[in-house]
Amino acid sequence: GIGEYTAAAVASFAYGQRHAVLDTNVRRVFARAVTGVQYPPNATTAAERKLARALLPDEEASAARWAAASMELGALVCTAKNESCHRCPIAARCAWRLAGKPAHDGPPR
Repeated sequence: GIGEYTAAAVASFAYGQRHAVLDTNVRRVFARAVTGVQYPPNATTAAERKLARALLPDEEASAARWAAASMELGALVCTAKNESCHRCPIAARCAWRLAGKPAHDGPPR
């Protein structure tokens, strides 16, 4: 079957609809930029889903671009290892960077 992520990705990227697309990269970007932690929880939480929906632009076309841009940011700049904060367009607002990049305080990744 089709899971939550795939359904949201198809609706967003193929049909330009307003859906929160939460892959590993997006979850990491939101964890760092908004909540100030290095890594998101091991499994997607209701709080992450709520945050992702709150951050989505209201306009469908903008939301679809936002989803793609968030994925690219996590894949190319805000990577799991060797992040490139100097290239990040939201570095000045990133809660994790502003907190001094605290180390992960949770189960091993």
